[in-house]
Amino acid sequence: MLLTAGINASIERVAYRPLRNAPRVAPLISAIGMSFVLQNIGLAFLGPSQRSVEEVMPKTDLVMFPSGRGWFGVDEVVVFAVTIPLLIALRWFVATTRQGKAMRATAQDRDASGLMGIDVNRTISLTFLIAGALAGAAGLVVALYYGQTFFQYGLQFGLLSFTAAVLGGIGNLTGATLGALVIGLIQALSDRFLEARWTSVIVFGILILVLVFRPTGLIAETQSERA
Repeated sequence: MLLTAGINASIERVAYRPLRNAPRVAPLISAIGMSFVLQNIGLAFLGPSQRSVEEVMPKTDLVMFPSGRGWFGVDEVVVFAVTIPLLIALRWFVATTRQGKAMRATAQDRDASGLMGIDVNRTISLTFLIAGALAGAAGLVVALYYGQTFFQYGLQFGLLSFTAAVLGGIGNLTGATLGALVIGLIQALSDRFLEARWTSVIVFGILILVLVFRPTGLIAETQSERA
């Protein structure tokens, strides 16, 4: 988490901060370019094939179907034990702390936040720092749960995370969590009852439908009216 937090904060300083006042398409292009840089760094370190990870989490089943097939195991408990406290801590930080309020104010109106005395650059850097740390925790959990790593996992799960955020409502932590649960259930049901190759089609089809018919997401973020 410390490593990925440092990497993400450095990326913000190099690839995003110089484009702070540029047109919005410029940071978007910079983000796409940086994603290719990170993918190729991962390719150089890990190689083009999937690599196995030493098994750490036990695979013992705790809940069984009547047929004898495992449904819920110790590894799922470990995933919950890591994920839920991090979500609660993030929610508490953003909702109650001084710096969390500065983050929300900066997201709503960067110029007005600066006029009110908020250090916008420091706030955005802290946001990238926290995001990088959470990404490191997520990557570790994914690698241990699936027992393997792959240089394109970042792109794959990044797109799913973006879909979950749009589905739940951009800027709403509760909505993003709800969107992630919905996307996870859709993936599990599709893999189980259809075919895995159709899962991405279904997920991104839902993304398109949400953007067309409910662009604010399932839980719309409340916006204050400006005079």
